[in-house]
Parts: sequence; structure tokens; C-alpha cells
Amino acid sequence: MRKVFHIFFNAEGTRPFLVLFALLVAALCEAIGISALLPAVAIVADQPGGAASGSHSGLSQRVVTALEWVGIDPTLGNLVLIIGVALVLKAVVGFFALTYAANSAARVGVRMRERLLDALFGASWRFYSEQQAGSFASAISADATRAADAYLMAANFCAMSVQAVIYVIITLFVDWRLALLGLTVGIVMSQSMGFLFRMSKRAGRRQVDSTRELTVKTVELLGNIKPLKTMHRYNSFRTSIRKAMLRLEKALRQRGVAQQLTVQGGDAVMAIALCLVIYVSYTYFHITITALLVGGILFMKVLDNFGKLQRLLQQSAQTQASYDRVQQLIALTEANREAARGTREPDATGDCRFEHVNFSYGGHDVLQDVNIVVPSRQVTVLKGLSGSGKTTLVDLLIGLHQPKSGRITLAGVALEDIDIIKLRRRIGYVSQELSLLHAPIRENICLGDESLTEDDIAHAVKLAGLEDFIASLPQGLDTSAGEMGARLSGGQRQRIALARALVTRPDILILDEVTSALDPATEAEIVGNIRKLAHEFTIIVITHRDAWVEVADRLYEVRGGRVNEVGRAAA
Repeated sequence: MRKVFHIFFNAEGTRPFLVLFALLVAALCEAIGISALLPAVAIVADQPGGAASGSHSGLSQRVVTALEWVGIDPTLGNLVLIIGVALVLKAVVGFFALTYAANSAARVGVRMRERLLDALFGASWRFYSEQQAGSFASAISADATRAADAYLMAANFCAMSVQAVIYVIITLFVDWRLALLGLTVGIVMSQSMGFLFRMSKRAGRRQVDSTRELTVKTVELLGNIKPLKTMHRYNSFRTSIRKAMLRLEKALRQRGVAQQLTVQGGDAVMAIALCLVIYVSYTYFHITITALLVGGILFMKVLDNFGKLQRLLQQSAQTQASYDRVQQLIALTEANREAARGTREPDATGDCRFEHVNFSYGGHDVLQDVNIVVPSRQVTVLKGLSGSGKTTLVDLLIGLHQPKSGRITLAGVALEDIDIIKLRRRIGYVSQELSLLHAPIRENICLGDESLTEDDIAHAVKLAGLEDFIASLPQGLDTSAGEMGARLSGGQRQRIALARALVTRPDILILDEVTSALDPATEAEIVGNIRKLAHEFTIIVITHRDAWVEVADRLYEVRGGRVNEVGRAAA
């Protein structure tokens, strides 16, 4: 229960005390309406305590006195009007309070997603490379939605709690014995069903874990769908996914059993309790019919609220796991935030130098005593076998890793003194693993950047050698690339990725094994096109292919973590 209140009062982007105040106003309106019910019933029953009687007692006396004090004649018509107006006001205020809570729940979900995405993009590269993409996908989609539901259920729980307190207070004024019986039965009912709460909490955690596992495996399956389909080797994936589905099914079954036991068991307990209370109150407590009628309504309200609280507590237990997991993932990701670097404005048009740079990863020396120069507005080729350290050199330049020792400078300024975010904005990057969006070519080039103009796109298309291809398409730039670019050839995908890197008009262009999967003719065409761009960009090429040697202004061989200049094939 403490966790429910913690979520309600601490969820980011909400105003819990405003909601709580509105709920109190709604509860007070209902209290006024129900309080006016006792003298109204007394009038109808023509019993002492009604407005028509000369003697009043208990709550009825207080209501009649209060009405006379404000100048309202306590007639049946006025009492019925007060009851109706008070209950309508309760409904209106309650509607606005819980609608605001529902809107707040939507904000909670959005804000959690924003924080997670911001933390993810701000995390260190080492942390990100060790995570499963499916875990973040599950957190941003299903878990964040259920976390918002957890807040809404917490708000409803608070609303029901306020109502329960008000009903108990009114019942105390009607007859303290009825109030005591209602509280006792409610507490017994809650305690007796505590095991259902624990069952729901366990089922909620298992559901979250199973859903996350299912999402991770599905993302991995879709990322490898072509080779798996080609070799017809998806049975192992299918078996693994089915096991995750069965675990999810089991968790959902346990949740369903707990829900139905709470609903049906609660109704049974309430029916038995009502019969016992009516019998005991009339036979042993000698409570009047009028008080028993109004008190019975309040007693039922108290029990009904306890039942609703129990169900909300159970449902909240099922969603708390999602709320906790998203918060934990946010905290973990924020704790691995990329270290703040320098503040100086980068001059990306200058030469880049590595001076006695060493880098280790996991206790293994990856780069040793690297001394190279990447000249501005020239093509620098880093050639070597896979795993030799070529990509690590570039990762050091763009700040994804930090050297163990040595110094990297850009235009004579140490890299640790430069604002790395601003430097990255001056870089265009094409990776070996092409990943196009299932979206129009235009969106694949712009990546949703609304600041880019049609001139920017046209310029990038021209530099990437895409003009003829785009012109041949009936829908031009609005043609869909298909899932991961499946509707395009390898060369077309590479050129679109190149246009994506060039559209922001960067100073540095990094190409990581961009032609490794292309045929010699297409590779030669792209290599020639890149050579023409050398006067506009500082170009760094990572490759193991000989085709790039002929266009290199600086050629370095990377082998076993050491880098040696082997010549300049282009003047």
C-alpha cells in the first residue's frame, strides 16, 4: 500500500495535492448528500428525528439544526433537493479530478519515455554496447504504458481511500457500533485477501519479465530474418520464443485467477457480512429502522469501498513491476551517462593528430603507441583486417572511447578540451551495418530533422550520386525504402546512407567498411564518387579492400593494434 501512495505523490509531472483536494471536495459533497438522507428517511417513515417531529437525535438532529441555522426549512422537498444537488456536485468534481488524474497518467508515461530516451542517447558507448535493444524497446512501449496505468490506479486508490474515510466518519455519527462493525469487517476482508495481493505482485513481475524477454527475442529474430529464412533455421528461435510465450501465458493465468478470486470472493464476504450486521444491529443493538436503513447504506458503502480498494491494490501490484522496472532502467542508464568533456568550440576543418595513443578494453591492448595525422580536406584510409583496431581509432576521435594514454588533437586543440557534442554535429558517418527506416527515401535522408531544407536534400542527393536513381522513381524521394531498405539494391542503400551523412553539410566524413558487401563495379563507382568529395570534406575511410588504396591521400595499415603509414597513392 505504501508503494501505491509513493507512486501517486512522487510521479514526475503531476500535481497530486490538487487532485487530492478535488477528491476531498467531492467526498464532502457526498457526505452532505448522505447526511441529509437520515432526516429525509425519518420524515417518510414518520419517526422521531424527522423534520416533522419535535425531537431529533444524533446525526439527524445536527443536520436539521444546521439547515435551520442557514435559513433552510428542513422539509422533505428541500432535503431531497440537497441530496440531489450534493451528489451531482460530487459526480462533477470527481469527474474533473479523475480526468485530470488520467491526463496526468498519460504525462507520466510520456515523461518516463522521454527520460529513458534522453538517458539512452546520453549514456556512454560502452554501456550501450552491453545492453539488449529489446529491453529498451519493451520499456518504452509496454512497460511505460503499464507504468502510466500504475499511476492512474494509484490516483483511483487515493480517491477510494478518501471516500472510505468519509463514509466511516458519517457512519460514526449515525451509530458508532455500525461504524465499528464496518471497519472490522473491512479490515478482516483486506487481511484475508492479502495472499491475493502477493499473488498478483508476483504475476505482474513475471509478466514484465516474460514480455521483455519476448520483445528481445522478437527484435533479434527480425534483425536476422533474411539469413534465418534463407537457411530455414528459425526453428530454434521459434522454440525459444514459444518458451517465453508460455511463461507469459502462465503469468497472465495467475493474474486472472487472482482477479476473479478478489471480485467473487469479495462479493461473497460482503453479502455474508451484510446479513450478519443487519441481524446483530436489530436484534442486539436495537438500532431503529431509520438509522439501520441509512446506516446499512453507509455500511454497504464502506464495505464496497474496501472491496474496491482491495481490487485496486491488486491491480496496482500487477503494474507496479512495470513502473519499478522503467524507473530502474532510467536510473541505471543515467548512472552510466557519458562523462562531460570540454567546452571549446571545435574547428573541424583542421588536421587531426594522434600522438602516442594507447587504448585497452577488458584488459586487452587494442591500440599501441599510435602516431598518425589525418589531414584536412583529404582522404585518409585506415586499412587492415577485421579486429585490427581500425574502427577503434575512429571511436576515439568521435569520443565514444577515451585513450588509456596519449593525446588526440583537432586543429591543435586537445580533444578532451573540445565540446564533443558540437564536434559530432560536424561529422557525417556511414556505418558498415546499413539500417534504413521503413519510410520514404526523404525521411531516410533527413531522419526527421525539420530544419533541413529541400536545397539541403537536393545537395546531398547530388553529392551521393543519387540524382538519376531518384529521377527514375515515380514517387521520387517519397518512395518507400521498405523494411530495412529491402526494396533497394546494396549500392542504392549505400548511396542513401551517404546522402544521410552529407545532408547536414558536415566537415568530417567517416566511412566504415561501406563497400565491403558490394560487387567490384559498384564499389569502384562509389570509391570514385567519394574521391570527388575530397575537396569539400575531411574523409576517413575504414576498409580492408584494395579499391580504396588508389584514392588515398594518406594510407595507414592497421595491424595488431599498431598503425604504420605505408604511402600516399594519390597526390
